[in-house]
Amino acid sequence: MDSSAVIIIVVVDVTLRAVKATLFLSLVAACGAAPSATQKPARGGCPTDMAWLPGGTFTMGEKKERVTVAGFCLDMTEVTVATFASCASCTPAATTVDWPGISDDERNFFSPFCNGKRPDRRDHPINCVDWNQAESFCAAAGKRLPTEEEWEYAARSGGRAQTYPWGDDPPSALLLNACGSECVAMMARLGRSDWKGMYSGNDGWEATAPVGSFPRGATAQGVRDMAGNVWEWTSSTYDSDRRVIRGASWDIGDPSNVRSAFRFGAPFHRSAHLGLRCAH
Repeated sequence: MDSSAVIIIVVVDVTLRAVKATLFLSLVAACGAAPSATQKPARGGCPTDMAWLPGGTFTMGEKKERVTVAGFCLDMTEVTVATFASCASCTPAATTVDWPGISDDERNFFSPFCNGKRPDRRDHPINCVDWNQAESFCAAAGKRLPTEEEWEYAARSGGRAQTYPWGDDPPSALLLNACGSECVAMMARLGRSDWKGMYSGNDGWEATAPVGSFPRGATAQGVRDMAGNVWEWTSSTYDSDRRVIRGASWDIGDPSNVRSAFRFGAPFHRSAHLGLRCAH
């Protein structure tokens, strides 16, 4: 084969490659950008402060019902005092607790635990907010409160058959912020010497802790404080007067309350034990 034939073959090959590339780019322009690892939304398209839960069917609650949830994003931590305060359209968190039938002694005892106006609690979970305030905050952030099905699915590390967010090991001062020796001592100092602790260790915080302080207690997706610190509002109805709350709080001494399956109902009230996280 002479050199002119080689040149013709090379030119034809290059031309065919160019035509194929042009056709591919035309298809990309018509259908949108070509998919690539760098363009694919990470974590289901969730913001960096949220975890992606892909959804699925799992066994939920004490009744062991099979429940299916769609994929969703969930805040990695409970909403902090600072983040809640940054919402310009939200009503401020209260400095006092309030619930149906509250006594003056209860109000006076628990109100100092409200975090909203304490400069030393900016990175602690917001509390002393009622359900309407929680719902409004999430809406203002372009999010929503999670359903209790979503909440439990997340607390089970994506629907796993495990007792607690971290697995099946019993609660300890290394895994969550509940009532340890520090909480029992504080309550005794405040005149509540009959207060019961969940574990004998000191978790380092008499009341709430900065959010995310217990990474060993996180779910498989890295979601923290799904047990302890503060109970969390959900969007689900418990009964005609109450909404479902999940997760238990810093003053709880009963380990059964921090199980992922445990549910409780709260009226539209505000408590030093109750905060929120958002989903979307």
